[in-house]
Amino acid sequence: MEGRTAWKFGVVGFFTRLRGIALSALFLIATMGSPWWWPSSVPDSIPVNIKLGAIILLPIFAITVVAGFVYLRKRTIRSLDIKACLHDLAHYLRDHQSKIYHFGLNRKTAHEESVLESLTEHCDHVCEHIKDYFALMTHDSTINAAIRIAVETSGPDGAPHIAYRTLGRSSGLNRLRADTTEDISADRGIPRYLIEEQDCKGVLRYNDIDEAERLGAFYPTKNDKLYSHEIRTMLIAPINGWDGKKRSMLGILFVTARNDRVFERAQVDSMKFVSDMIAPSFAFTAHHLKSAGLLKEIRRVQ
Repeated sequence: MEGRTAWKFGVVGFFTRLRGIALSALFLIATMGSPWWWPSSVPDSIPVNIKLGAIILLPIFAITVVAGFVYLRKRTIRSLDIKACLHDLAHYLRDHQSKIYHFGLNRKTAHEESVLESLTEHCDHVCEHIKDYFALMTHDSTINAAIRIAVETSGPDGAPHIAYRTLGRSSGLNRLRADTTEDISADRGIPRYLIEEQDCKGVLRYNDIDEAERLGAFYPTKNDKLYSHEIRTMLIAPINGWDGKKRSMLGILFVTARNDRVFERAQVDSMKFVSDMIAPSFAFTAHHLKSAGLLKEIRRVQ
């Protein structure tokens, strides 16, 4: 799915494509003659009351101009707010990088609890910035965000196994989710679909979660059932980066809404941009925690 082609879809999209323009031109040509409902005789002139016309037209013109400036004002403010959100996110990621350096240089004082707390707080802050960004873009106040991070767990046979664990949520999601959260194995649901079907690329847009579950593209967890009212539609993007050995899916970014059909194709490229923007931060974090010998401790504590 490409966001840059969003203009082609819908009724307006059809009539702005070459095919729609050609069809409109053919329709105009076909109707240039006198239709059956046109009067047989048209007067050469029609008297116009200029005073009455001015009374009617001038207020309409004035209202149109004022409405145009009001719309321009709102659009400009929204555009500037969106840019400010992106700057705040970039600013935060830069500051977090310095904090991770501190953990790496102070290995003896970086207890596993403090490292875990730092990582979860980092994910929460990133989710909060992304929530604000998409709320402005979609005009929807029910937007939320969550991040699952790849962790190493023990599989049924005791062998190391990769699963994706929720470490970050925005403030609009119920905090009790943390008590009942479940890992999603890399070979199930969304992780499996992104890895096997999408090669860890692109963006998934879910408007019908039940249908996605039927197709094997969604694995419902306990929280999905307990808090089903919190998520009606969502965008999902992989967080890809270098894990120290190879390029891999370090995590998954979720942007959700409580209302139906909030997200459109036009937001797809924005979702890709944000996931690529935060990916280096998570790759950098994983690399330095691993170098400091803290990554295994995090997995054990979790």
